[in-house]
Amino acid sequence: MLLASNGDFYGIHLYEPVSCPGCGKGGIYEFNPKTLTVENKVLYNCYELILGNNDIIYGVGQPWGASKTSLFKYDITSNTITTIVDFNYAIGKNSSNIIQGSDGKIYGTTPLGGIFGYGVLYQYDPATDKFAVIHDFENNYWGKGKLVEGSDHTLYKLQHFCAEINSSSEQRMDIFKYNINNKEFSQTSVPFDVFSSDEISGASTAYLKIIESSNGVFYGTMSSPKGACAIFKFESNTNQFSIVHRFESGYIGTAPHLILKANNGKIYGFRNGNSNGGTDFFEFDPLTNVVRNTFEFLNTAQSSSPNPYCLIELPKPTQLSIQYRNITLEKIYSPIACDAVIGATNYSWKFTSGTEVITYETTTTSNLLNPAEAGIKFNTQYSVEVRAKINNIWGAYGEAFQITTPQTIPTSKLLTAYCGITIKALTESIKCIATSGATQYEYTFIDNVSGKKIVMKNLSTLRLDKVATLEYGRTYTVTVRPVFYNSYGNSDGACTITTPATIPPTRLSEAYRNTTLTALNNTIYCDKLPCVSDYQWEVTDAVTGKPLVKLRGNSSNSFQLSMINGIDYGRTYNIRLKEFQVL
Repeated sequence: MLLASNGDFYGIHLYEPVSCPGCGKGGIYEFNPKTLTVENKVLYNCYELILGNNDIIYGVGQPWGASKTSLFKYDITSNTITTIVDFNYAIGKNSSNIIQGSDGKIYGTTPLGGIFGYGVLYQYDPATDKFAVIHDFENNYWGKGKLVEGSDHTLYKLQHFCAEINSSSEQRMDIFKYNINNKEFSQTSVPFDVFSSDEISGASTAYLKIIESSNGVFYGTMSSPKGACAIFKFESNTNQFSIVHRFESGYIGTAPHLILKANNGKIYGFRNGNSNGGTDFFEFDPLTNVVRNTFEFLNTAQSSSPNPYCLIELPKPTQLSIQYRNITLEKIYSPIACDAVIGATNYSWKFTSGTEVITYETTTTSNLLNPAEAGIKFNTQYSVEVRAKINNIWGAYGEAFQITTPQTIPTSKLLTAYCGITIKALTESIKCIATSGATQYEYTFIDNVSGKKIVMKNLSTLRLDKVATLEYGRTYTVTVRPVFYNSYGNSDGACTITTPATIPPTRLSEAYRNTTLTALNNTIYCDKLPCVSDYQWEVTDAVTGKPLVKLRGNSSNSFQLSMINGIDYGRTYNIRLKEFQVL
């Protein structure tokens, strides 16, 4: 079950229409927690869903009536589903498990196909729309089970093999790792005797889901073929396993499922088939290894057993702190705060004024915000809402409150001394009036003939050769306005400046004059000129007088004689330069 930014939940249902039995079943539903309504959005036989960026849901499954599994994306805004790739034996078959890595890419496995026929680990990059197989499994175990990424940016897969052999048992834990940073794979088997021989029947392999509790320490559940169940601890740095809790006997249903680690540090899960025929919702504390049943679902129409994978922790709703509600800011950058949410890693602030909506997401755990960073405007009243993010899940926006930004809009302009002047060289600087609190100034140059506009931000003093696209022999109208992080003041008037009429000459830099090169690909330089887009190098043989001419092709003032056809070894050359400005 996924929570999108619109506040609605999305998940997988198993609906099959009565009017078309056998056509297919399953799809994606939308649940509105405000109206408590559920709507079937698309019909698609889904196995797993994850929420990517921009409210795009990615999943694996089959279109109704299709025989092949696909990786797909679902846009909740347009309510459209698009196939990304159809799996086949060459790239892996029957994928049913995907996760989104910390690098933004999607990783998944298949139990069949690939070079060895035992499945693959694949990667899909939503940013580039590129799909690739990154590993082929070499036995018939690794392609099954659940992928999990740890805080060390390693993908893990675990499986427990047990077999009854001559009244004794053979048990081991198989570990697969793939680090998404350094691209390294490893496969390891570790002996791990969990169950007694009378708890095992035949041979079986359990594909395990694990949850990271702290850096490199994971927990998971496992069960024997005869129903013995336990919680195990996995220390990934040493590949050590230990049993930390054994469930009491008497359960007749499936093994317990650890679903999520909550913000309080405890891990929660379900176990079906208790003595009353219902499901226990339990809490496991990694600090004490104690399991506590917190709720029992009875197997009745009033309290039916839940889907064991539908569990999500929502961040506590938050809103502007009371001292910042319905106020007028003294400065556009005066800090505001929301009520802190324990465990929140980010906050999203939404400023609404009429049809204008500004959303700004902080990248720290702080509940403070400089509102100018969000780019709000002066002399405007905003309705402000805030939400928090925990464990990569956004909560809902809390109650809206008003703030009003300062009515007086700060201004700036060129100092009078720089109005109407003709610049002697583009290495000169111009200055504007400094404005209290401004972090930068936005300079705008408009060519009085062509109308071409150049905009750049700088401190109050601007050296003109920083404005790379200024042209020689032009008159520009210049305006300046102060910038407060991402909020803008106004310009208080315009002035003109005129650039030098001609481009000054240049020549070989002094360090490279009258020198002998050791190789034709030695780099030499000319004196660099501001706002020049190209240099023409004229290389003339000192004996024959034959000139060779080469345009550099860009604004770099570096050159190598090997760039010119016809240069010979053991010759002396005279070098002249001509600079160009492409208009």
